[in-house]
Amino acid sequence: MKADTPLDSTRLLISGLAKQRARLLLTVPGLDRQSAVIPPELMGDEGYAFVTLLTPQEPTLWLPPDTEVQAEGRLHGARVHITSALRQLTRGRDEWRLDVHWPTQVQHVQRRQAFRADVPAEHRLSPSNPTFRGNLLVTEGTTAGTAILAQPNGVMLQDLPFSVELKKFIVEYYDTGMPKLFASDITIHDHETGEKKDARVEVNHP
Repeated sequence: MKADTPLDSTRLLISGLAKQRARLLLTVPGLDRQSAVIPPELMGDEGYAFVTLLTPQEPTLWLPPDTEVQAEGRLHGARVHITSALRQLTRGRDEWRLDVHWPTQVQHVQRRQAFRADVPAEHRLSPSNPTFRGNLLVTEGTTAGTAILAQPNGVMLQDLPFSVELKKFIVEYYDTGMPKLFASDITIHDHETGEKKDARVEVNHP
């Protein structure tokens, strides 16, 4: 099935995978799992293409249009999973080329965690740091254990002795449309003891 016009973020993600020559693992019916890349020159208005990195073992293969093509890999340390619909499959002398529509589904996870993992130790503060004030960025369904401390010339990272898991973010409104409630259902994970504690955090209710 042809995807709708892709979001700018999707184009940027695919473009990033192409520019980095990121190795992706393809899953396609009838083919062994294949290592592939996305050549930048094969990106266009209708979609993009995967080119495999291994010589095809199958002498002939035909797949109908709209066959689901799944690709997984990493970009800047973050896990990426893409699902696209096939437009055309062609075989070259040394590779398969799979022209696909823009993705019907994209998962790009642990972006913030990947960024944090790249920060060297000298820009991190120990969990034993006695006092600090920072921000913890947690999206719904994820867990974070590193606070971000703003500095005049950038940021430092504060590793915490616990992690915060955001189970659900809740917003309620009055009939007038004004916000009534901002709340987060969270779980605190103690790194030392392994203890878990559920809690609800509400704005203006410390």
